[in-house]
Order: sequence, then C-alpha cells, then structure tokens
Amino acid sequence: MLPLNLLIARMRKGFVKPVYASLDEANLEVARLLIELFKASIGKKKGEILEEVRSYEGLGFDYRFIRGLSTLLERRCIFEAKGTLDPGMVRRLLFQESSRLGIALTKERRLQALDSVSKNLGVQPEEIEESLWGDLEEELILKEFRPLEPIALIKYYNLCLTQTLLLRSTFLEFTVRRNWKFVFRRIKHLGLMYSAEARPEGFYVIVDGPLSLFKLTERYGSSIAKLLPSIVEAGGWRIRANVVGGREGRRRVLQLELREEEVGSLLEDLPEEREAMGWRPFDSFVEEEFARSFESAGLGWRLVREPEPLIAGSHVMIPDFSFERDGLKVYMEVVGFWTPEYLERKLSKLRQLPKVDMIVAVDRRLGCSKLESKPLKARVLFYEERIPLKPIIEHLRDLEEKIVAEQVKGLGEREIESEIETEVKGAFVELDGLSRRLGVSEEALRKILQRRMPRGYRLIGKELVKEEKLKEIALRLGGLKERRLKEVIRLIEEEGFRSPYDLLEVLGYGIRWQGLDVEKAMVFKREEGLRDRAEEGKREGADEG
Repeated sequence: MLPLNLLIARMRKGFVKPVYASLDEANLEVARLLIELFKASIGKKKGEILEEVRSYEGLGFDYRFIRGLSTLLERRCIFEAKGTLDPGMVRRLLFQESSRLGIALTKERRLQALDSVSKNLGVQPEEIEESLWGDLEEELILKEFRPLEPIALIKYYNLCLTQTLLLRSTFLEFTVRRNWKFVFRRIKHLGLMYSAEARPEGFYVIVDGPLSLFKLTERYGSSIAKLLPSIVEAGGWRIRANVVGGREGRRRVLQLELREEEVGSLLEDLPEEREAMGWRPFDSFVEEEFARSFESAGLGWRLVREPEPLIAGSHVMIPDFSFERDGLKVYMEVVGFWTPEYLERKLSKLRQLPKVDMIVAVDRRLGCSKLESKPLKARVLFYEERIPLKPIIEHLRDLEEKIVAEQVKGLGEREIESEIETEVKGAFVELDGLSRRLGVSEEALRKILQRRMPRGYRLIGKELVKEEKLKEIALRLGGLKERRLKEVIRLIEEEGFRSPYDLLEVLGYGIRWQGLDVEKAMVFKREEGLRDRAEEGKREGADEG
C-alpha cells in the first residue's frame, strides 16, 4: 500500500479508477534508474538519496508516481543511525553542559561543551558530533538494499495503488475461478467477515468493508487491502468495490470495477511478499487458548486449524476447527465480531450444511440473541471469555461411544473371525493397520477381540502377537545370564515387537531401578523377586536370633 497523498486515481460519473503505470519504455527506464540509484547509494544518508530521487520528478512524470516508486524501494532498504553513541543521550548531555556553561552562541563556547562531554564519555569530540543527530530520518545511513527488476517494481506499484483505494472501501465483492481454496483461507486468516456462493463463472464473494462496520478500524481496512494480492494470484478474477472519495465536506461513494482480462497483466505481488504472507496461527486469543487447552487434554482426537472449505448449498464456509479421529469429523465455528447482516448470512449457511456435525461457539457478551431463536443444524455453545472444554469433550465422547457401538454391532453381524484370520498374518499384527483394513475404529476392533481372539494370537498393547513368538522370546529371556534392561529391550525389539514394556508385563517380568539410570536397571522374573525377598527375610530373622 501507498500513503494516501501518493494515490493517483481518476473519478468520473460516479466511478473511480487507479491510474496505472503502463509497462512502456519510459516507465521501465525511470524504474531502472531509481533501482540503480538505491543500489549505488550504500553508505549514503537517506536525506541525500531522497534529494537525488526528487531530481527525477522534473523529467515529465507525475511526482506522485516517482515518490510512489521511491517509497516502495525504501521498504527494501535497511537504514542505520551513524555513530557509536546513543543520539538521545548525547543531546541530553550537551544540553545540560550548555546550560551549565551558558548558551553556546559562539564557536568557542560550542567547542568547549563538546570537549567537556567527550571527556566525560571517554570519546573524541568528532564521535559526539557524528552521533548528535544520527537518529534523524534524513541522517540515517543506507546499509543494505534488496534490488528487483524494473517490470516487477512497476507491477507491484500498480498493485499497491489499488490496495490504497481499497483502504477506504465500504463494500467489496469479487469472483475467482481458480485457486479459490487459497483465497478463502486468506480471508479467514485476515479475520474478514464474508459470504460466498458457488456460481457457474466461479465463486462469488462479498466482504464487508471497514466503513460498513459499527466500529471503523484502520486494521480492518488494511486487511481488506491485504486480500487483493491473493485474489490477483488466484486468477480468473473480477472485483467491484464501493470507495469513499472526494475532498473533506464533499465525500461521496464511488464505484471501482476491475477485471483480470483488462488490467491483470499490470498487477503482480512480489515473490518475497507472497512468501511473507504466512498465516497467523489464530484469529484471536480465545481460539489460541482453546487449541492449547484441547491439545493438552490428550483426548486422542486430532485438532485441525481451518480444515477444508464446506459447500453449503451454493455457499462456501471454512470452519475454524475440525476434530478428527478414526474417520470421524466434527467441525467448530467460533463467532467473534459481527453485524446483523453478517450473522444472518452465517446462520443461513449453517442451516444448509448437509449432514455435517457442527459446533458453533458464540461469545455471549456479543448478545447474539438471533442464534437462540432460530433452528440450526448445529450445536450452539455460548461462552464468556473462553470456550469451555467440558461440553465439547462430552460431545466427542458420546460420538465415539455411539460410533463404536454401531461398529461393534456391525462387526458382530459379519464373519469377523474368518475376516480377522484372513488379515492376520505373521508373528506381529499392528492393531491400527488391521482396524483400517477392516474399516472400523481401533476401539471397536479391540472390543471385538476381547470376545473373539484369532486362534494362536494374544493382544498385547497395540499388537496381536503369535503365541509361538511369545514362547520364543520367553525362552531367550530365560536364557540370559544377566538381564540388564537395556539389553532386554534390544533383544525384544530385534524380534520385531514394538511395545517391549507391555511384553515384559505379560511374561511376568518386572524392572528393578537404581535411581533413573537406564544402564543400571535390571529385569527380574516376578517369582524370582518374591523368592529372593522371602530368603532375605529368613536371613534377617536368623541374624536377629
């Protein structure tokens, strides 16, 4: 985006249009000259560089165009204050010294103040003078500049020009034909209020502008402008917006209309800007705190931030979260700030969701009375300050039990023993892989196995283990002269078993620890341990006698 005083646009008959810089030879040449100027100015003061930039304003170009290009190039620079001392501290000490000596109206008095301060700081007077005004904007020194191609600079300038207009929008609508999922995710990450519907020509989206909200915020207007690069990158786009224009006292709403086929070749974001578009992890502290609390609960459900978009009739919706486990999926939408119109569109979309398990978390403080009065195909959860975990966990647990019960019943109606025996091959069979092949959850499979275990197998931890393999491992363990835990674990893992501690428990072994050192831990047979303790008791009794 550019400062408003550098905006170049034409207003005519109720319409406004940015004055784009064409990709002609003259514009590309001045862009090249400005880029070369910044490249050659490493070590120069910012004020000197900008003075040279102004010399290009007299070459027949609109001064706003030259300053706009210069502004974008400045953002690719790293400037630093000259000198080794803090300028603010130096000024304060000099003013104090001047006050003590008297106002430095003469050269001699000035040198005297400089000399006194330099001696107190243990530096040369030249360093004092160098640092005195080093933090002023025009005194900053150019340390680094990231150059770019002239054509990229012109296209980026045109994009920023459009963004500057959108800062003052009251309404934005657009259509995209390709990469629409990327655009919708960007809308969500920017925290914008929107509605969308699928049409033959693409996805049609309406975004509420900053001036249509009950609270006008620059941040929201900036978010709308930041959406533009994603729309342009998506391709097959058209944009229409209402923009507040005119001078103070004569404000009026103007219409902006842009189409890819007309101006798309003139607009482009910079590669590094696209890379830096990284999403915010969460739209609000409420969502962030909820995600952290849910994941720390260790429920076995995977929490997904902004899952795939849902199609609700002709509308599109991206929930804030989904909870996923064993093919089950529950969505959650967090209703934050809203306007009545936005809320009504949200409710309409929720009512159209076909067979989707949706939780709607609503901040009670926002007074969303409409949610309480209208039927929804969703569970509405009101909260204050933070989203409670308990009702969500209860819903997920109920869903788990219901699905597991249905799967167990379905398995009971099948020739499950023969199916399992067909699938079970080898000495070890992992339960999660087997449940996927049978098309059921791991919990449902575990319950069936508790009733009907495949012949010749035992369930240990998360694996089915062949009885013959158990006997082999038991013999190998029994033949060890010294059962150090580290060696025992290695032996079991060499046999291909993934849960050695579960296996030791089943075979009747325990672990005797000496502190927390694994190297010193020993494995013992529980009968041997009981016998050893009984013999120790007898010896202690004989000693006392």
